[in-house]
Amino acid sequence: MHCTWNALALQNTIIKEKKKKDIIIYFFTSFKRYIRELQIKNRIYMATIEIIVSEFYGVPAFYSVMPHDIFDTLELAALKGDKTATVDKAQFDKMMLDFQKKIA
Repeated sequence: MHCTWNALALQNTIIKEKKKKDIIIYFFTSFKRYIRELQIKNRIYMATIEIIVSEFYGVPAFYSVMPHDIFDTLELAALKGDKTATVDKAQFDKMMLDFQKKIA
């Protein structure tokens, strides 16, 4: 079979692009699998608690002891109009202990 230089160059380019695409797809699926595994681990190891947004968000007394993660979660819930938010139980418990120490 006789191929011209342009046809061979085009064929090589197509093969290279397909390999690049395959590599990108492999990386993306590997990354998605990694994220999914982290989410599963977080569900297994991280206990959560559902709290009422209005009891903690917008209450300046809690701000000095509130972890950034809890504040961000409460802020997002408030902006979305949710009445409750799910936060990490260990962080919430520590926040409440720190708050009790603060007011004592």
